[in-house]
Amino acid sequence: MKAAIYIFTGSGNTERIAKRFADEFHASGVETDIYVWEKDKQIPNPSDYDIIGLGFPIHGFNPPKVFIEMVKTFPNAFNKPTFMFKVGGEPLWLNNSAGQKVYRILNKKGYNILTDKLFVMPYNMIFRHNDRMAKQMWIYAKALVKANAQDILAGKSEKVKLPLIKRIHSFFFRIEWGFYKLNGKFFKIKKDKCIDCGKCIKICPAKNISVKDGKIKFGGNCIMCTRCSFNCPANAINIGLLNKWKVNGSYNLDKLINDETVKFPFIDDNTKGGYKLYKNYYKNLDKFLSEHNIALTEQNYND
Repeated sequence: MKAAIYIFTGSGNTERIAKRFADEFHASGVETDIYVWEKDKQIPNPSDYDIIGLGFPIHGFNPPKVFIEMVKTFPNAFNKPTFMFKVGGEPLWLNNSAGQKVYRILNKKGYNILTDKLFVMPYNMIFRHNDRMAKQMWIYAKALVKANAQDILAGKSEKVKLPLIKRIHSFFFRIEWGFYKLNGKFFKIKKDKCIDCGKCIKICPAKNISVKDGKIKFGGNCIMCTRCSFNCPANAINIGLLNKWKVNGSYNLDKLINDETVKFPFIDDNTKGGYKLYKNYYKNLDKFLSEHNIALTEQNYND
């Protein structure tokens, strides 16, 4: 049996989740390939695989536009087992339905979508989560992958809800796609920091960065994944109008998991303030994990 996971990733959180799925599938004897969307890169044919996975970061309560365009190129299928996952920084109700556009496209093409999960991961924009919160997010994400993979391999399915009000909200927020192109024109290089390594040019998935007259230029096709900025070794890229929202520095998630001084969990029944938003998400996850006999002990999360 073979599986293919098609993803779009910017800061890397979606790819982290995809790799965890691949590890779980490999452990069950399922050969798994991960395809990361890049402009002009040939897409492996989903027809060559027994199981299809699709994952993306949530941009304005939607998938990135390029991800939707990629899915539209998929061939028709007959009841092909398929799973979806999306990655966001908070468990908002609109984030839960961010994959509905992809779902509708694949459903019409004949793909049998078994599950559609939201993985809450540390913010890379807006503000920086504290270490305890980041640790909890990664521990639960890894456990959720394990449980979700069990269901996928067993062919279990869940009902994917597509309420009209969420479809309307998602459609409205696609206005952000136009903003991304506009904001991309305001990207700048901090000349005092740039080390001329050319990494930003190489890793831009939209091929939107080039060199002209010895200077790095940003074109008009930015998809606001911010991969260039988050992966710049010198932190030399200003991301335009959103630069003040950028979270600088890695969370070092695997290091946090093994750091006993960072107490786990962070969110519990006594949580107050803005983090109360996450309480129901983790309560529901606790129930889901319990149904799969997965306990969040040090033995199963510090690998």
